[in-house]
Amino acid sequence: MYSLDSDVIIDSFNNDVKIIERIKETELQGAQFFVTPIVLAELYEGAYKSKDKKKNLELIEEFLLAVEIIDFSINASRIFGRCKDILKTSGKPTQDFDLLIASITLDKGLILVTRNRKHFENIPDLKIEVW
Repeated sequence: MYSLDSDVIIDSFNNDVKIIERIKETELQGAQFFVTPIVLAELYEGAYKSKDKKKNLELIEEFLLAVEIIDFSINASRIFGRCKDILKTSGKPTQDFDLLIASITLDKGLILVTRNRKHFENIPDLKIEVW
């Protein structure tokens, strides 16, 4: 079960063959895909800033039919606080949005699929796959 980062989703919207094939292969193996509300907010932000708002908003709406949105829970909030402290203490801070995405992903026991390992690599216990 996978939590998709916004960069992977955007690349699929842009018809990146490698990403599209990987998603299809993984689905055939029975995997499910999830999206955090933070990733969804990033997608909408990009769509509204884009030159072709209507097309990009339609891509998001179509995409939402194929994934499940996972909630930000109390436990994810605890994970966020714990990880924020660990990262700050170790001198390896991470942007809050990325840490929120990771916290929700950790809470649900999912693997985060991204193309930005650097944004997430210092977050304790987070399983990452770079597609």
